[in-house]
Amino acid sequence: MKNYRAIASCLSLSPLLLSSSVLAGTITQNGTQLLNNPDVSFPTISPTLIGDTLRFGTGRAFGETILRWDLFPANTLTNNSPTEIINVTANLGRLRSTSSRFPGDWDFTIYLWDGTNIVGGIFGDNGRGFFSSVTGTSNGTFNTIREGAKFYPGSGFPDINKYANFNVDFELGQTTTRVTLYGLG
Repeated sequence: MKNYRAIASCLSLSPLLLSSSVLAGTITQNGTQLLNNPDVSFPTISPTLIGDTLRFGTGRAFGETILRWDLFPANTLTNNSPTEIINVTANLGRLRSTSSRFPGDWDFTIYLWDGTNIVGGIFGDNGRGFFSSVTGTSNGTFNTIREGAKFYPGSGFPDINKYANFNVDFELGQTTTRVTLYGLG
């Protein structure tokens, strides 16, 4: 994986914090800044800006990409690059779904994407809250994912109009990528 992009799939997104040694420090972006960031795009849903918060409506399809952030220019990372650490924290607000098919469904995912493959994690509502690793493929707009085992089922999940943090740490090695998920509260 040489060119990484962060992909988010969710219903609501507040400030997003990203840190990486390649990016030389910490970048904190609120909704206004994300909308004006030339490296951020919204492939399937145009968000509404409420204050400094991005609000996304109900998704149209499972696995769609609602926010894509191109993190590294082409060929920044090579097979010989040292291990990189990327930490992503999203403060998420759960909105009532308007989907007639899945009115209560809310599963937020954050991936890294190399142009074909994705790796990341999901913060889901099933069983009152769970974390799961995710692998799969993406065309940049829609994602085909495979979930790993669910961790911390029943650990609590935000009610409608409540917020929680979702944290994903990526450790990018030369031959492997390690993903750590944590959050809630």
